[in-house]
Amino acid sequence: MLRLSDLDVTEYQTLASLGISMQLVGFQAKLLRDQAGNNLPIVSNSVTLGGGESVDVILDSCLVRAADMSCTTPLAPGIYFLYTPNLDHLSNDAENFGGLMTEVQVCASASSCTF
Repeated sequence: MLRLSDLDVTEYQTLASLGISMQLVGFQAKLLRDQAGNNLPIVSNSVTLGGGESVDVILDSCLVRAADMSCTTPLAPGIYFLYTPNLDHLSNDAENFGGLMTEVQVCASASSCTF
């Protein structure tokens, strides 16, 4: 589970991931549910946030799931990135801009991470 918060008050920010899907399960610290109480998760590889907004996501380390939701093809161990796809914000040039970026480490087991 990961809570993404946008403290920027002047722009919307989109956070994207390549290779690892995100399941949005909460918005503004509330579960995504309908009036009957049914969960309404959204599966995506990007999320856009406005100033002061937050979303709760579950990063899914499974590429393919069976009908019973068991993982049939796990994600390959490695480092995956969550980043802002606004390329003009990803360089720290003379203007000292800088985009949002963090890494997610996917390990085969809890004791096998050696990144």
